[in-house]
Amino acid sequence: MTVPLILQKEKGRYVLAPFGKFGVEAFFTAKPLDLAFESRGRRLALRQAGIDAGKLVCPCQIHGTRVRIAGKRDRGAGVSGRKTALQETDALVTSEKEVALSVLTADCLPVFLVDPEKRVIAIAHAGWRGLQGRILSRVLGVMAASYGSCPGDIVAGFGPAIRSCCYEVGEEFLSFFPGAARRQDRGIFMDLALGARMELEAEGVPAQRILDSGICTCCRADEFHSYRQSGPAAGRNISVLRLLV
Repeated sequence: MTVPLILQKEKGRYVLAPFGKFGVEAFFTAKPLDLAFESRGRRLALRQAGIDAGKLVCPCQIHGTRVRIAGKRDRGAGVSGRKTALQETDALVTSEKEVALSVLTADCLPVFLVDPEKRVIAIAHAGWRGLQGRILSRVLGVMAASYGSCPGDIVAGFGPAIRSCCYEVGEEFLSFFPGAARRQDRGIFMDLALGARMELEAEGVPAQRILDSGICTCCRADEFHSYRQSGPAAGRNISVLRLLV
C-alpha cells in the first residue's frame, strides 16, 4: 500500500503539505540549490531555501545507524561546514521547538517521522547500509525510550531518493533485503522506499500513515542532486524538519 505524499512546491524546495496539520515544518530542497558541506554557496543556499541557520542542526553522516537526540545546545551545528556538524550521526530526534533537524542526501532516502501525540520528531538518512542496520527501528526505539512514543501514532514521510527504476545492485542484495530487492530482466534492482516501509510496518507504524513522495532522484537528476548520475561531483539536497508549536 503506497500513500502519495502531497507536496507544495515553493521556490527551491518542496513542502510536505500533510505535516503542517501536526504543527511541524517539513520540506526538502531541489536544484539549483546545493547544500553540500563543500559547496561554496552553502550559506546563500540556506538563505534561499528559507532556512534559519541559527536553528539548524546538521549531522555528519557516515551511512551508519547512530541516532542522536538534538536540543537547543546543538543549534548551528554543521552550518559552517562538516567539521562543526554532529559527527558520525545518521538520524536526529528532538522534542524541542525551534530546533530544525536535517539530513543531506543525493540518492539515499530522507525519512521524516512525527509523533503528533508526544510532540516528538525525527529525521533519518536511510541508504542501503542504514536500512541493513535497521536505522529506522533504532530511531523508533529512541523515540519510545526517551519520550514514550508509540509506533502506532507515528506519521512517516519519504522524500526524494533513487528508486527501483534506476537503483541496480548486486546479487547479495537479494539476501540483504528480501522483498525490497528484486530480480528483473535487466538485473537486480533495489527499492529503498519499500525497504524503509517494510521496516516501519514491521515495527508497528500503520501502512496508511506512511506517505511517499515517489520522486526518483536519478530519473529527475535535472531537478535533484543524484550521486549515481553525477558521481563524486554531486551536490546535496537537504531535508529539514522542525516543531513549530
